[in-house]
Amino acid sequence: MANHLNTHFNPFTPVDAEEVTFAAGVTSLNELCALLLCDPDDSILLIGPVYGSFTRDLTTKTSVNLEYVHVGEKDQFSPDSIAEIETGFEAAKARGKNVKALFICNPHNPLGRCYSRETLTGLLRLCAKKGIHLVSDEIYALSVYERDDRPSETFTSVRSIDCTGIISSDQVHVLYGMSKVVQISRYTESERRQC
Repeated sequence: MANHLNTHFNPFTPVDAEEVTFAAGVTSLNELCALLLCDPDDSILLIGPVYGSFTRDLTTKTSVNLEYVHVGEKDQFSPDSIAEIETGFEAAKARGKNVKALFICNPHNPLGRCYSRETLTGLLRLCAKKGIHLVSDEIYALSVYERDDRPSETFTSVRSIDCTGIISSDQVHVLYGMSKVVQISRYTESERRQC
């Protein structure tokens, strides 16, 4: 698996086999992250809209709270959204929530978009500033789709960013599973409608 990740995720520092943990799917890894990073009644920040089953994955066995941030008219995949996400963090804190992590899905489910390198770096800086973890669910890493209405996007793994001077690598977690890999990863919007 380390070889696979090194080949397809372009990590800044190669992944060592000792860094890889296996579970029964990314759903289980999401739950494990919530259990390991949070105490009961702690909170996890999510940027909406987001994969609906995160609620079940992250809270069923953990007693963790989810705090959803909506960035309004801003594009949640652009650096312009970082200020709105920070505002959402501060609002949760003002309500007495102890936020321990920011979870993202990259490429995104359900929107199918990828976070840019610049946005990912901004999220890493925000997590460092707030003393929280960044968990990037990258299960769709090898399933990036083209659309008729916008140019194709390139997937950038959080692992490909040099975190030196930004955030401790202990605060960055990447989740991946092979169940969402598609053999043909370039569909136009009209081709996807035919599926």
